[in-house]
Amino acid sequence: MTGDTAASEQEQTAARISHLTTEESEKAGLFAQTPDKMKISGIYLESARIKGTTAGTAETYAGALVAYSKGEITLTNCQSYLNAKDLEGKTEKDLWLDGASVQGGLIGRADGKVSLSRCLAATVMGEETTKLTGGLIGQAQKETTIRESYADSYLTGQVTGGLVAQTEGMVQIQNSYCLLYTSPSPRDRQKS
Repeated sequence: MTGDTAASEQEQTAARISHLTTEESEKAGLFAQTPDKMKISGIYLESARIKGTTAGTAETYAGALVAYSKGEITLTNCQSYLNAKDLEGKTEKDLWLDGASVQGGLIGRADGKVSLSRCLAATVMGEETTKLTGGLIGQAQKETTIRESYADSYLTGQVTGGLVAQTEGMVQIQNSYCLLYTSPSPRDRQKS
């Protein structure tokens, strides 16, 4: 089986969700919160609009697939991307994932162990007031493993990271990369 055949078979078995729109006050995503242990495989989100809203001083989370993961989470062959047709006439000011204080292309915040394999995020996310914006994950609290995954995004926030904006645990990255543009935070612009 060639690599192209394997990729084609994976795509055929994926669940494709187009134009998902959600707006939540604390946790915004396809899954607002996942339980102690969760495995998600083969979900493709096309041109999803995810909007979190800040709730006073409390942190809020947004991720295309998972806003907040309470425990261990595994994502395999999952994607969140923008359809070229939906981008016609749009600029980096047209946000597809925004409003929360912690945002990630796939996962907003993960408190447990994280494993991503063959995943991608390609979107426009974050605002100047966003605390953390990560291409794949906004904030990871435990061990994080990223394999054969990438982010291709336009990121804005106080702290931005091509794959992960902030992590507290050990991170292992294998055969993964990011292509992105980051907009400087207001603090960085004041230094200029």
